[in-house]
Amino acid sequence: MARIDIVFPGAHLPQDGIGDHTRWLAEGLGVRHDVTVLGRGKGGDIPNAEYADVWGARPLRDLGGLRRYLSTQHPDLLVIQFEQFSYGPRGFNPDLPRVVRWARRTMPRTRVLVFMHETYTMPTRAGTAAMWTYQRPQARGLVRNASQVFHSCDGGLSRLGKLNRASSVVPVPSNIVRVATDPASERLRWGIDQDAFVVGTFGHITEPRLLQLVPMLRAISEIRPITLAYVGKDVAMADRLRPEVRGRLVTFERPSPADVSRLLSTFDLALAPFIDGVSARRGSFAALVDHGVPTVTNRGANTDRFLVDLAKMGLFELSTNDLLAETAARLAASDPQRDALRTAALANRDLMPSRASTVEAVEACLPPVQVGAGPALDT
Repeated sequence: MARIDIVFPGAHLPQDGIGDHTRWLAEGLGVRHDVTVLGRGKGGDIPNAEYADVWGARPLRDLGGLRRYLSTQHPDLLVIQFEQFSYGPRGFNPDLPRVVRWARRTMPRTRVLVFMHETYTMPTRAGTAAMWTYQRPQARGLVRNASQVFHSCDGGLSRLGKLNRASSVVPVPSNIVRVATDPASERLRWGIDQDAFVVGTFGHITEPRLLQLVPMLRAISEIRPITLAYVGKDVAMADRLRPEVRGRLVTFERPSPADVSRLLSTFDLALAPFIDGVSARRGSFAALVDHGVPTVTNRGANTDRFLVDLAKMGLFELSTNDLLAETAARLAASDPQRDALRTAALANRDLMPSRASTVEAVEACLPPVQVGAGPALDT
């Protein structure tokens, strides 16, 4: 049995994607290992794992408590769950790469795995350009100093993989466990008409995503009346879609994971566009496919190769940005095409990322390395 510590300040937060990832990863690893989640704030119960608040009342950027804890524990594997804004305002914490370097130097038998759920903000406008100037070297320092690096998608690997030869892609699986249920019963439960054609969207709605959804909904509404179902925390943004719907808008704000699963079962069609294209780091998209929901998404520069292959197998519809509305309307008009997508998705669920495969990938990092082996540290 090995000792594994998993670091993420937001591990205690409800309905936080990486917090969820941290908790189920700890639970899975805890079946065979001694696992502690190191977070900030009251952690609650994590099955098979312990929880330690190593921040206390300190600001996010203050990692002194984390250093002190690790200096007395010396885990076999230290997992850093990285999303830049979770460690400091404006995504800046200059001490984080230093802690990784310090851990490698002072605990030579400890392997440090950095799980890069994000990398850095790209300089698309003045505000993001300012963040890019410090987030990019921060991410590069983390990757260089880690014993091993997991990227959540091909895009992260292409940006930073050359900095550490022990880098690979470990996709994000569905963030919602399927609940056995009956769609008709669920429609009755949630006040959705049995005969309604339900178009659903799940997850965050940012301003850019709102602009992607509008033409898709307009195109579908020209064909048939719909019930638009939104599941997530951005209800106010979803309400702005109401004028585009020929029919009804229903919103479900922050339902429990089990209720999310039940609601996804009511969808006839899901719209899942992303401003940078679908990728392996989109747990909300993985949940739709895992539930067999006929789904329209879009390809971007960083869309993973395996997702392109799965789309060719018919698990979901992968469109270009300029054809999203046309594709959505075509599927809304065709029962046979949606049925084919649903059948293919359910029959090939094992081809999508899974929690079990993620746990196994982390376990594979456990064998000890000799002092001095592995990627060179920054000086």
